[in-house]
Amino acid sequence: MKENFYDGKPFIADNKRVPSFVFHSSIKERINYLKGLADGDGCGEWNKVVRISSVSRELLTDVVWLARISGIESSIFKREVRLIWKGAMKWKKSELLPAEIVVKLLTDIERKIKGNWRYKLRHQLYEKKRRVSKNILKEILEMVDREKLDEKERFTVEFLEKLVSSDIHVLKVKKLEIIDYDGFVYDVSVPGNEMFFAGNVPVLLHNSDERGIDVIRGQVKEFARTVAIGDVPFKLIILDEADAMTSDAQQALRRMMEMYASVSRFILICNYSSKIIEPIQSRCAVFRFKALDDKHVEEYVRRIVEGEKLKITEDGIKAVVRIAEGDLRRTANILQIASALGEKITEDTIYEAASLAKPQEVKQMLELALSGKFIEARKMLEEMIIKKGLAGSDIIAEIHRQIPSLNIDDRAKVELIEKCGEVDFRISEGANELIQLESLLASFWLHAQSKGKK
Repeated sequence: MKENFYDGKPFIADNKRVPSFVFHSSIKERINYLKGLADGDGCGEWNKVVRISSVSRELLTDVVWLARISGIESSIFKREVRLIWKGAMKWKKSELLPAEIVVKLLTDIERKIKGNWRYKLRHQLYEKKRRVSKNILKEILEMVDREKLDEKERFTVEFLEKLVSSDIHVLKVKKLEIIDYDGFVYDVSVPGNEMFFAGNVPVLLHNSDERGIDVIRGQVKEFARTVAIGDVPFKLIILDEADAMTSDAQQALRRMMEMYASVSRFILICNYSSKIIEPIQSRCAVFRFKALDDKHVEEYVRRIVEGEKLKITEDGIKAVVRIAEGDLRRTANILQIASALGEKITEDTIYEAASLAKPQEVKQMLELALSGKFIEARKMLEEMIIKKGLAGSDIIAEIHRQIPSLNIDDRAKVELIEKCGEVDFRISEGANELIQLESLLASFWLHAQSKGKK
């Protein structure tokens, strides 16, 4: 107990924690543990109100969690936790629902309601009161002629009945106050609800911003180590862009996945699974998602065009599909930019919006070089880079796509693709784009010249 009661540091009060194995013990053992804390560092009467004091913020937070999952009401204050049994709680649960949605749904089925339902909701309809009692809604639902309901109306009635019988309710916020506080945000102060910071909802961390070991040992560990409340037997932790995590953070996460496997589940989302360390991969089921097919991307494009009432040519649609490469997010962005450039979206508009080289222009440039017209090909290249502002890496990518379709022998295609890889590497290392691409065009011209001599 002593080894686990402190957070791996000197045995002082500031480092106290509730040992993790206590959370996994039976309710009787958890309550006995809380009673032992109250006897040692608390005051008050058990089964009524007990105050437990500590200078350790982490211990107080753990105690509140432990009490809540053990069926004891608890609240946290500065250097103190209070355990309050239900008989001492003085609050009344709200039985009100949002009036706007209730009125809208009742209007949809008003022809099937026998009686004057509008009179019962007169305050909401004419005085614009924003809440309505569940009891009033229940009375109105009893007036519905259920035998004459169609399928859609029956669904509406069932939805309203669920609202009446559920614990969902609205509260009126009377005051908002901003205070300086650097501790834990624990309870949202809605009586009868268990609304915790990182309580019963998934935790989503974007590791391109939060990718260090401190986040794993802090936010993730705090959430993962406690038992889930409710019917779901585990909590869910989603780490987006997990391949951006540092090596130390991944090692800490590996250990955490072992320790808290009984109460937490981890989902790691990444672009490159090779950057995730092998021990983590061996503990996970790996799912790989391929890019969408062109036909699905085209369906998505046509849905956006129809919904936004855009004017686009068939060539424009094909250009979007080609550029998107199965990425729907990129598809939507290209259409958004292209729609701002003119009323009608064409192939030229799409390539201008995407700042990419047109396949026809690149192919024409390569054919000029292969036909011995190096100067004309060089002028087209300069226009792409200087006037149109295209990136050298994008032009190389398009050249790479066009080489297989050129009217040259296979050996030459292999040599030119190898030259593309060399030029692309040089540009990525910081070489001048124009000079490197001109050298690539020169390779095409030299190939044509060597063929002519033969």
